Amino acid sequence: APNTFIIDGRNIINKLEPIINYNTYIVYANISPNIADGSSIWMASIVDILATNHKVILLLKENLRSEIIISNIINKDNVTIIQPSDYSNNIEINEQQALEVIRKIDFVHPRLRGVLVRGIIAANELVSDRIFKYRTISYLTDFYEVNNGQIHISNIKEQLVKNIALHSHLMLIQTKEIKEKLFSLLGYSHSNFTYLPPSLPDAMFKQSEKIISVSKAGEIKIGYAGKIMPDWGCEELLSWVIEFNKNNKTKVKLFIAANKISAPGEQRKPFVSKILKLLKEANAEHYTTFNREQCIDLLKKMDYVWAYRPAKFENATLEVSTKLLEAVAIGQKVICYPSKIHINELGENYPFYVKDKESFYQIISSNKLFDLTSLVNKLKVKHSISNVAERLSYYPPLNTEKDTNNSKIICFAGHDFKFIDPYISYLKSNGFNVIRDVWEWGTATDLASSKENYSKADIIFCEWGLANAVYFSKNNPDSKPLYIRVHLQEINERARKFGKQINFDNITKIIFVSENVRGEYIKLFGISKEKTIVIPNFVLDDEYNGIKNKKSEKRPITLGMVGIVPQRKRFDRAVDLLIELNNRGIDTELRIKGHRPENLEFMKGASRIQELDYYYEVYNKIKEKGLESKVIFSHWGNDVALWYKDIDFILSPSDFESFHYALADGVLSGSIPVIWNWSEATSIYQDSWIVSSQEQAVSYITKYVGKDNKKVIASNRDFIIKKYGKNSIFNALNKEILGN
Repeated sequence: APNTFIIDGRNIINKLEPIINYNTYIVYANISPNIADGSSIWMASIVDILATNHKVILLLKENLRSEIIISNIINKDNVTIIQPSDYSNNIEINEQQALEVIRKIDFVHPRLRGVLVRGIIAANELVSDRIFKYRTISYLTDFYEVNNGQIHISNIKEQLVKNIALHSHLMLIQTKEIKEKLFSLLGYSHSNFTYLPPSLPDAMFKQSEKIISVSKAGEIKIGYAGKIMPDWGCEELLSWVIEFNKNNKTKVKLFIAANKISAPGEQRKPFVSKILKLLKEANAEHYTTFNREQCIDLLKKMDYVWAYRPAKFENATLEVSTKLLEAVAIGQKVICYPSKIHINELGENYPFYVKDKESFYQIISSNKLFDLTSLVNKLKVKHSISNVAERLSYYPPLNTEKDTNNSKIICFAGHDFKFIDPYISYLKSNGFNVIRDVWEWGTATDLASSKENYSKADIIFCEWGLANAVYFSKNNPDSKPLYIRVHLQEINERARKFGKQINFDNITKIIFVSENVRGEYIKLFGISKEKTIVIPNFVLDDEYNGIKNKKSEKRPITLGMVGIVPQRKRFDRAVDLLIELNNRGIDTELRIKGHRPENLEFMKGASRIQELDYYYEVYNKIKEKGLESKVIFSHWGNDVALWYKDIDFILSPSDFESFHYALADGVLSGSIPVIWNWSEATSIYQDSWIVSSQEQAVSYITKYVGKDNKKVIASNRDFIIKKYGKNSIFNALNKEILGN
């Protein structure tokens, strides 16, 4: 169970020791390394591609029981394999656990430059926070299903794909057909994508001087290597061959290398027994333990290689089979269906296309000759590992120099990195070397490792001025540059004890996210203003394009609020506004993104009971006014940017905020801001966005309803980007910490 999953960080550090000074990439896919099929061969080849130029960590989903797949990795010297037994008692891990391990690696490996994952579940986990912002590489083929020859994409998968695309720094796409389907789903072209076709070892193309098969007279040898599943073309092969052999003097001899016969759910048992019966009847040689090399050696000796799958599958799939390309690369005659994708790869005049039983019989009876030389050369340009590696090396984040000149290590220490994660990742994606020292709010998590991190680091950056800042201000024997970034809670009653203990003489600079907090902090702890600087929070303007979902004329206007806990967020004001607008005949709904207070464990504590009553009173008010259908709750998640696309007005009705990210993000996404006048709102945002009463809020909103607000929205966005956009804030932080 996930809750008993314990990672031994010390073992991970030991495992990383040989590569800690090199630029490194992680590859992870929820694919078994113990079964030879198209996906596991893909995994070995992508590792080889990246390991052509970089150090690569292959994070395995399960412990190795065989060398069947990893024996194919050619650039082994650059590859570190990490399996569950290296750091835990698990035999295998799921996607969530894999991401825990990847984060653990990232915190201790200063030069982790990118993480490549395959599949929507893994990619969704990778983008569930912003720890890997600017370093996320996604490869998706599992977002669609083929049912009865039709492509089907579920609503859930569509949402996941949109979110993954939004947060992927680089999207690797297998075929032109996948690209077209993906981009039509997204409604835009992704700004950083490239093709990653199935890739084959360079040596494979040299084997196309194939061994001339020594078939006995009157015998035709056909080979197949891959898994056996329904609609995979294996039933056709077996039954067509059985029939052919009954009616012809020339016999077909089958050689099948398949270590997996499977079917979904209840189909499995009957399907497996049907296949075993057909294998026996066809008198096929069946090999169950072959690795990739052995499969290729087997296929080389054949007269034909089988890669046919039925029309309803091939006409709908958006992918190309690795097995098919391998067999052509070694110079074999490959029997396959003439789908659009195959014609793209093999050309229209390829002579071994099969549409049905009759055309199959025709091909094997006629024994056509065909010179594959030019086709093999064409495939080499597109599919050889060295050529693919060369093409990928131009795309960030895969375009880092072999080794960056910058050898300084920055250690970020703190208990909560969510406001600084994107900056840390940006530094790493730009060749800076960063580690993390993880603290509790009021105490060290592991003092021995904090001391170790101190000794490795050249610069210490304390995110929040809490227990972490106290410790490093008193334990900086080498007088290393030491920065503290103060948010808001540091001046609150509960956290003031830390400010009183910090030795400010040992601090290089205190960075405040707002002028008000700086003033209060100086007053409380008597530090000189010279030691301080204000650099506001940053917003990730690259995640929001300001384009709204298309609206039908009749759709109600939408108010949006991100987070209604704690009570100072003033959910009641948003509801009163909703009631008033509807009373005035303006069809309005209120959408809330975030946790519902009654579902939060800490809200059930004795000290919060009264606060919970407040929410129930607001719920009752909604009910009394008959507006339940007008208040729509959505779970918290990293898909906020997609959620904003339906929001016309983003609200900040709070009693108090230090910055209010949700409001700034809403403005970037093209929502019009409505701010109740909490202190400092006027210095952070524009006066024209601020209201001081419900009456003002209503008239402010009504002046925009039904109008074309493109100009206002664009100028609001510009204001936020100029003042808080990541480029200007990251530059200010760089200048302060790195002096550049």
